[in-house]
Amino acid sequence: MAALLGRIDRGAGDPLPTAVRSAVAALRVGSEGAVVGTVAVSVPGGAVRVEASPAGADGAVAVVLSAERPPAPPSVPGDWPLSPQERQVVELLIRGLGNREIADRLFVSEHTVEWHLGHAYEKVGVRSRSQLLARLFHELYLPNVAALGDAGAAVDEPTALPPRRGRVA
Repeated sequence: MAALLGRIDRGAGDPLPTAVRSAVAALRVGSEGAVVGTVAVSVPGGAVRVEASPAGADGAVAVVLSAERPPAPPSVPGDWPLSPQERQVVELLIRGLGNREIADRLFVSEHTVEWHLGHAYEKVGVRSRSQLLARLFHELYLPNVAALGDAGAAVDEPTALPPRRGRVA
């Protein structure tokens, strides 16, 4: 971070000075009582989060630069009827790992990972990795997306996923 700040002072063409001004502007034009103006900017070596907040009654603004971190992956819903082993495999699937990577991480064979995934798919009512991720999105994120819409605006119903089947663990 210190290297980035040094380059700002030297005017090395980085987008950070503009991002700082943008964060301050977002704070100033924000709704009444805004607490912070935030901007994320890509720079060589990663992304930086620029936050501006009021620092005093005289209009001073405090600016904080920090590394932008990707959001944590979601957890498997607690109401999914999975065994502890199936839940562990599905957690790693959600994080984007392939079967070989999951097997290596859990010190099991790929066949064991496939077996756990097959049972998890059956219990959740899907047939594939893609459908499992779609169900996760449908259950965790879609309700929040619909809530963001205007209260008076109609929200299209999503395509229904097949009902869950299988045993309760």
